[in-house]
Amino acid sequence: MNQPVTVVVIYSLSYTGTTWLNFVLGSHPDAFALGPCDRPLGLTPDKAVEACRVHGTSCPFWPRFYETWPEGANFFLHLARSSGKRVIVTNNPLPQGAAKSLEHPDVVVKPIYLIRDGRAVADSYASKFPNLAFLEVCRDWLAPSFHQFQWDPDDPDRLCLRYEDVLADQCGMLERVGRFVGLRYDERALRFWEFDHHPAAGNQGPIFMIKQFQGISVSSHARDRAFYEEQYRKLIENPGHQFEADRWRERRSTRELFLFDVICGRRNAEFGYERDRFTAEEWATFSAEWALESGQPAVESSSAGPVEPTPSAAPPVLAPIEPATVASGSTVRALEPPSPLLASAMSGRGASGVTGARTGAPGAVIAVIALAVVLGVLSLMAASGVFG
Repeated sequence: MNQPVTVVVIYSLSYTGTTWLNFVLGSHPDAFALGPCDRPLGLTPDKAVEACRVHGTSCPFWPRFYETWPEGANFFLHLARSSGKRVIVTNNPLPQGAAKSLEHPDVVVKPIYLIRDGRAVADSYASKFPNLAFLEVCRDWLAPSFHQFQWDPDDPDRLCLRYEDVLADQCGMLERVGRFVGLRYDERALRFWEFDHHPAAGNQGPIFMIKQFQGISVSSHARDRAFYEEQYRKLIENPGHQFEADRWRERRSTRELFLFDVICGRRNAEFGYERDRFTAEEWATFSAEWALESGQPAVESSSAGPVEPTPSAAPPVLAPIEPATVASGSTVRALEPPSPLLASAMSGRGASGVTGARTGAPGAVIAVIALAVVLGVLSLMAASGVFG
């Protein structure tokens, strides 16, 4: 019988700091930071020199791994044997791919669910794909997986972590994960770049920092190179430096935050993140713009929750709304998702990147919509005390 191998599986969305956490948890004498496991599992022996994302063709580990991997042997058991580690750290195995290799009597799975403020996630994706409108990022890319993410902090068989909490108390995180996994971490794990890692996949930022420490050349076109060089310098000077992960606060406009809150605000609040608030003037402006560009009524404020998307349908963009409410100081409460009826109106993009209005609408319908917009704005102004 083989010695049982513990596989720490981090489940997360993209751009949630998963690679960083993978390296930190793999910075232990008994742990191996693998990164996403489907890529190395699918490589053939003749591609072994392409496996390591840190050392490339000079990697001493992966070629030996593939040379000694017996046909039919379990990937994770052989990886533990080859590396001499009893804990493997990976993330997001595909259900029909690497996840099947976890179904082995000698593999003990320890699931960690990692979430991050959806505004930061959407910002990271939008920054990488600047040609996409922020609405498209939130609605088409983020919302489907964001709404369906399996988050249950009360489940004793899983460990749920928020990225921001992890950064705020990194030593506390190491203690919690250590108890959950069965390892005793010390603070040195936070200096992950000082350890010998051979990840087969992962975000280039943390990989860049490992290469910097080891003196390995880095491509001049590496994304966000200047940012990670600065973070690396700060961490070298002060190991207690908190990794900066809130660039979205400076990069996203109030209008973009409005769009995010319409689509994902309530779900984000369920993860424990405070929703954005908007003044009555901002609300009137953004909701009127929405109405003009989508060909639908303006969005009103509401305390009702969003309509949760179903796996068989696209996530809703707006939900049924209640009469507008305005908080003290003329600040409107956070938004709710709009009605699924808007889905047909949102298939095209307008010049400003929100959506294109439907063409060919009868004049009577346009007049009714325009009147509804005016009445909606007037009601908001009245509620906010504009008319005395």
